[in-house]
Amino acid sequence: MKTLLVFSLLVSMNISAKAVVSDPAAPCADCSPTLSGTPDKAIPTDLMKTGRALSSLDDRADWVKSMAIAICGSFSSGDESVNSIDTIIRFNMNNYKGLSDPTTDQIASFWNEYIEDLTCNIDGTEIHAFHFSFDRNLAFYYLFKDYLDEQVQRKLSDKTIKINVNFVSNGQTVLDFVDSEITRLEELAAAQGDEYYRFTIKRMERTRRILIRRFDAVKASDLDSLYAKR
Repeated sequence: MKTLLVFSLLVSMNISAKAVVSDPAAPCADCSPTLSGTPDKAIPTDLMKTGRALSSLDDRADWVKSMAIAICGSFSSGDESVNSIDTIIRFNMNNYKGLSDPTTDQIASFWNEYIEDLTCNIDGTEIHAFHFSFDRNLAFYYLFKDYLDEQVQRKLSDKTIKINVNFVSNGQTVLDFVDSEITRLEELAAAQGDEYYRFTIKRMERTRRILIRRFDAVKASDLDSLYAKR
C-alpha cells in the first residue's frame, strides 16, 4: 500500500489546467501532457527511498503539500482512484497522527482539518485538488460519490459531522466550480454535438445533487446566510 502512495507523491504535476473531455471509459487521452503514470505501478528502489524520506517530513506545509500531490496524482487511475485516495489518507493519518486503524469519523475529521490546503501546482497555477478532479475525466465522480459520500459520509457514527466542501478556493466553492464546469461543457456539447460531453454533464449534475444533499454545499455568495443559520 505504501508503494501506491509513494508513486503518487512522485508523479509529475506539470499538467494542463484544462483538458478536453475524452471517452469516459478510456484514459485521459486528450490531457496534454498527462501525469507520468498511475499510482498502481511498481516503482524503482531509488524512488521508494525518496518516498520514505518524504514520509518523514515534520513540517506541516511540506507533508500536506505532498499529500495533495498524491491525491491529484491518483485521479489518473480511473475508478481505482477510490482505493488510491483511501490509501493516501490512511497512510498520512498513520504517519502524522499515529492512527493506524482510524474510524470513519476520524477520517472525516482529518479531511476537514486539512481540506482547504490540498492544492496542487498545475502549470504554475495553484488549483485545489477538488477542482482538479474535474480535469481528469470522471475522477470527480469517483471522489465525491464513490469515496467521500459512500465510503465516508454515509458511514459516520457522528451524524453531525459534514465533510467541508464550502471553503473558498480561487473565489469559488466546490459548488460554484461544478456549475462553471457544467456550463462550459454544455457550450462545448452544443458546438460540437459530442455525446461524451453530455455523458460527463450528467455525471456532474448527479455530483452536484450529492454535494447539496449530502454535504450541504452552497455557492460562495450564499456562505454568509449559511453560517448565519448556525
